[in-house]
Amino acid sequence: MRKAADYIKATTPDSPILIIEASPAIPDLVIPNAVDWIGFDHYFIKDPKNDGNYLSELTTLKAKLAHSQRLVLVLDSHYINSGHSALGGIALNEMQAVAKSYYDLAKAEPKTIALLGYFWPNGFDAPNAIGARGMPDAVLAEYKRIGKEITGK
Repeated sequence: MRKAADYIKATTPDSPILIIEASPAIPDLVIPNAVDWIGFDHYFIKDPKNDGNYLSELTTLKAKLAHSQRLVLVLDSHYINSGHSALGGIALNEMQAVAKSYYDLAKAEPKTIALLGYFWPNGFDAPNAIGARGMPDAVLAEYKRIGKEITGK
């Protein structure tokens, strides 16, 4: 990863380098100095800003950051019943609260540079998976509210 990040930085120095890692890899992760932004994904969490496991992962990642490196939080913006309902105890209509929790956490964490949603289309991970654009109207309204608050538009 270091060689790839160094090469990208040398050839496109004005473009930030972002890496997203799976949450189980965080304890062993070594972040190259050339990486500007780092995030991790951990899905099926109802309230990440108050979830002890999620916050522990975030704390571990933050401890690995160099002074200039920033965080990207990966918003769980998809819904797979077998994961969200069965593993996370999250109903589809609760995804609005999930988005708000990620956003509130992003606002509270000074190192956060971005909030990136996973994933946009329906049927991406599984035929019955609902992507961000297929969410109920209340969830879409929350995404729009968050976007307007961020952009001021």
